[in-house]
Amino acid sequence: MNTRLLSLIVTFLFLLPQYSFSEKCTMKIVSFAPLTGPAASVGTDCINVARLALDKLPAEVKGRMSMQFEDTQMKPAVAVNAFKSQFAKSRPDALIVGFSESTNAISPLAARERLVMFGIGPSRKFLDKNLFAFRHWVDPETMSPILLKEIKRKGLKRIGVIFSEHPAQAAFAEYFVPYVKKEGLEIVAQASILPEDSELRGVVSQVLGKKPDALVYFVLPPQPSILTKAVRTVNPTIPMYAFINTESLTEILNSQGAMDGVVYASPNFSKEFITEYASKYDGDYPEGLSGSFYDVVTILGKAVEQNICSGDGLRDYINGVTRFSGIAGTYGINQGREFEIPVKLKVIKNGKIFDFDGIQE
Repeated sequence: MNTRLLSLIVTFLFLLPQYSFSEKCTMKIVSFAPLTGPAASVGTDCINVARLALDKLPAEVKGRMSMQFEDTQMKPAVAVNAFKSQFAKSRPDALIVGFSESTNAISPLAARERLVMFGIGPSRKFLDKNLFAFRHWVDPETMSPILLKEIKRKGLKRIGVIFSEHPAQAAFAEYFVPYVKKEGLEIVAQASILPEDSELRGVVSQVLGKKPDALVYFVLPPQPSILTKAVRTVNPTIPMYAFINTESLTEILNSQGAMDGVVYASPNFSKEFITEYASKYDGDYPEGLSGSFYDVVTILGKAVEQNICSGDGLRDYINGVTRFSGIAGTYGINQGREFEIPVKLKVIKNGKIFDFDGIQE
């Protein structure tokens, strides 16, 4: 080859941008959860579990991931300000957002920036007009049948319902009530409360005054403990049922025994995860939302392992996760961009959480 031509080729290659197909990408994750306020125990737990999942990733992958945390206080305006603050510092690659009010508020902002966003614990509203948004949460369509099966097994036919006007809890009730009627049971009373209500004796007396055989509630911390104490005061023996929103050791402790006997539907956390969490955090049981934070961090870690860290590529990767082995079992994503997480029944007994096998009385 001509020496002059070879020199020109070498010079051209040297002037090319200094990257290659083998260069490893990096991912910045920002997690949003209530770290102060009424649900601080849940939010703090979610952050702890996210760190736990990050630590479990291979060192080479973990070294290419950074995670930062923002407090939402369960207030939309606070969540929006936290997002803008983070974006002003440096552009994130992926968002993990807990609770519906924050997810609904952040989603339009994330959509404009084409940022991959996982919503944990939200109603489906945040998925609208945001093709980069994904829902990682259990849904009422999955939880209602197994909960109602147990209610029917006990021969309970007249149901009372109390729910919070929080978006996710209202969505639970909106599905559950007509489902119960469709299955031949009677809703004898239902009432809603505001998320900030702390005096619930009146609404409890109103609903229990209709003589239901069982009470089903959909509320968020700190209301499970407040509600169940009011219920036990009015009717100490009425059976109570709920969805995942009741899975909180802080609430169980604050209920002073009132939550004992509550049966609820929840993700099927593996024993290995529960043991790992307990050894790290002094025997505590992980809060309900935390499992989703764990699995989402793991999913993002697998994307980084494939050298996919942001944008359209990351979105397409997540859309292709049809079979994922997580702490709640093996599951995948559907065409609606929702992960279909397996659930099971659990029960609170003597201030602790147990798997429910259908024979406890």
